[in-house]
Amino acid sequence: MRRTADPILQEMQLLTDLFTTDYGLVALGFTLASLALAIGMRVFFLKKMRESEESD
Repeated sequence: MRRTADPILQEMQLLTDLFTTDYGLVALGFTLASLALAIGMRVFFLKKMRESEESD
């Protein structure tokens, strides 16, 4: 990655690296998969907790 004095250009370079390199795409995919799993587990556990309350 090139080093520039302008912080805006540095941020643009980081975004370019994120969406155009193999390691950037892997990191993005891992982040999205982690978020999806976290949301899915939250929904699942809240559903099970509600079912448990209703059966008591």
